Amino acid sequence: MNDDLYVIPVTFVGPLGSMVLNLALIVGPDRDTTLVDASMPGHVDEVAAALAADGFSMDDLRQIVVTHQDVDHIGSLAAIKIRSCATVIAHSIEAPYIEGKERLVKYPSQERLDQNPGMKEIFDQIGFAPVDRLVEDGDLLEIGGGTRVIHTPGHTPGHISLFLERSKTLISGDALTSADGQLAGPSVGATPDYSTAVESVKKLAALPEVNAIVTYHGGLVTDDPLGQLRRVAASL
Repeated sequence: MNDDLYVIPVTFVGPLGSMVLNLALIVGPDRDTTLVDASMPGHVDEVAAALAADGFSMDDLRQIVVTHQDVDHIGSLAAIKIRSCATVIAHSIEAPYIEGKERLVKYPSQERLDQNPGMKEIFDQIGFAPVDRLVEDGDLLEIGGGTRVIHTPGHTPGHISLFLERSKTLISGDALTSADGQLAGPSVGATPDYSTAVESVKKLAALPEVNAIVTYHGGLVTDDPLGQLRRVAASL
């Protein structure tokens, strides 16, 4: 996308279907890089290959920010942390889930797992990992010239989005979705507390300036991103 931020698309094909997951890589001085989210379980080699396509390696990673606890965001976290020795950062509410101390909010029922062995295999392979740094709403991370943590609950209780203050780029996690550059709200079926998620979208829409938005499902939005965001917020 630019010298400070790369969108790292990783394709997953498996029992949960085919999907493109748009990880983000925030690049600071001296290639001090931060990966946002960690793809599906068993996907560390695919993440490494996607990084290499943009000229980076696991050795470049210093931090991994986890937006939330869902399987497609923490799946390969442990493996990436082991390869990179990166510090894991997440909201305090999400940390027990990311570490495997609490059952994931959206963990499938036993009946559903019994009916879908492939899904069970995926959830059995989740790479839970220790969270090294806890963050709260409004915290400023010394990443990419200053990155603001925005607590955007609803999709999960401790979901966070990130706002890069220098480039005015919003990394929304799953608080927003998009398709072909067109922004949309959070997935209804994957968002247990939808009314709270709507309030989170309205919170993001109050940002005074946004030059680009990166959604995990859908990728980059650059055509009037703030206008799109405010229209989405008004429609929910």
